[in-house]
Amino acid sequence: MNSVKNIEHFDELVSGCRERKNTGNINCLLLPDELESLTRAGTLYYEEFDGGLSFFHDREKYYILSVFSDKESPFYMKPKNKPVVTEFQGFNKLSAKSASMITRLEKFNFKASAVTRRMVVKTREFINNKKPVDTKTMGYKVMFAVPEHTAAIMEVWENSFDPAVNLLPAANELAEIIRDGNVICAINEDNRVIGNQVIGALQVGFNKEAGWIRHEAVLPEFRGKKIGSAMSGFFLDAAGKREVERIFLYVIETHDRAVNFHKKFGFEFDGRIMAQYIY
Repeated sequence: MNSVKNIEHFDELVSGCRERKNTGNINCLLLPDELESLTRAGTLYYEEFDGGLSFFHDREKYYILSVFSDKESPFYMKPKNKPVVTEFQGFNKLSAKSASMITRLEKFNFKASAVTRRMVVKTREFINNKKPVDTKTMGYKVMFAVPEHTAAIMEVWENSFDPAVNLLPAANELAEIIRDGNVICAINEDNRVIGNQVIGALQVGFNKEAGWIRHEAVLPEFRGKKIGSAMSGFFLDAAGKREVERIFLYVIETHDRAVNFHKKFGFEFDGRIMAQYIY
C-alpha cells in the first residue's frame, strides 16, 4: 500500500481516478479534519484496482476501507495482515449504489458482520429524562478522561466490544481523542474493592448543532451501579452548556439491552442505518 501524504494528495488521487475511470464515492465518510489527522499520523493508505481506488485507515487491529469505484468492475485488494472493515449508510434501506458494491465485495469474500441503527433525542428531552445519580455513595466518580487513562479505557472497551465490529480507535488515536476532551470515564474510588481505576468509559463528540455518543461500556464486575446513567448524565450537562439541539448514537439492532437503556433517556430510531462488512 502507498501512503496518502496530505489532503491535497487525497484530492489529487480521487480527481485522477474519476477522470480516468468515471468513478464515484461509494462509502467514503472521511471529513477534512479527519483526513488531516490521519495523514499527519501516517495511518491512511491507498491502492488502485481496475475499477477504482481504495483507501485504508490503519487502526492497529484492523483497517477501515473506503471505496471510489465505477458501477460494474469487480473489486480487488491485495492480501492484508489483519481484518478489513467497511460500512455503508442508508435511510431505512441501502442505496442501489451501495447494494451493488456490497455484491462485489461479497464475491471477494467480505461477510456481513453487523447492522447498526441510529437513535436520536432532542437535548431538552434528554435533560427532562435525566435522573440524578449519587456517584459518591456508589463509590465512583465521573470525569473527563486524561491521557494517563488511555490504556485503562482501552481495556474497558476491549472487555466489552469486538474492536473491528465496534470500530474502536487505535491507542494513539484514543490519546488524541482524550486530549480533545472527548472521552468521559468513571473512576472507582472504593479502595476496599480494587482501588482507583477506570471502570467505565464513553466516547463523545460535538459540532455546532449536535452531539454524539460512542462506545459506552462498563467493566462487567461494576455493572448495575448506574455507571452508564451517570456517564450519560455527565455528557448531558456538557451538551447543555454547548447548547446543541440533538444527540445521536448508533446501536447494533440486536442489542436489546443497549436499545432499551437509551430509550429510557428519550432516544428513538430515526431510520438511518449502517451495514458493516468484514474481510
